[in-house]
Amino acid sequence: MHLIDTINFIYEDDDIAVLNKPVGVVVHSDQTNQDTLVDYLKRQNMALSDELGHRPGIVHRLDKMTEGLMVIAKHNDAFNFLKEQFKARHIIKKYYAVAQGNMSHDNYDINKPIARHPSKRHLFKVDPSGKEAITSITVMQRYNTKTLCDVRIKTGRTHQIRVHFSDLG
Repeated sequence: MHLIDTINFIYEDDDIAVLNKPVGVVVHSDQTNQDTLVDYLKRQNMALSDELGHRPGIVHRLDKMTEGLMVIAKHNDAFNFLKEQFKARHIIKKYYAVAQGNMSHDNYDINKPIARHPSKRHLFKVDPSGKEAITSITVMQRYNTKTLCDVRIKTGRTHQIRVHFSDLG
């Protein structure tokens, strides 16, 4: 069984589908020959928004190594509605993360802009010239060398959680 065949649909109607994307699944083509979530949805003959031709149905994405719920738009009206909901921050993006080390505070409110690294284009970093990135972190449990955190992002920058945690050390 391929990893992509383990996708669970949580909800579906004529406008959207909500699914649980497993770790290891790429959402849309990154110019490799890897099977993607979009490829899978097309094979299932799911109607998908074509608002962003290269990312049909994809309003938001999760990194390859992130598991979680994704909302898929089945047509352009749904795509545009969802896009506005994300833009207006009406959709809550909540994550659980395990951080290396014992974090010193119980709560962090981070508002630091993120930009692409100037020489290593696949990396991102906190940079004053970057785009706004807001992350709230609440420590749930400490385990000597690791810390379990509840993370909420108000923005959705590429690798935002990793970049902000890295900036914290």
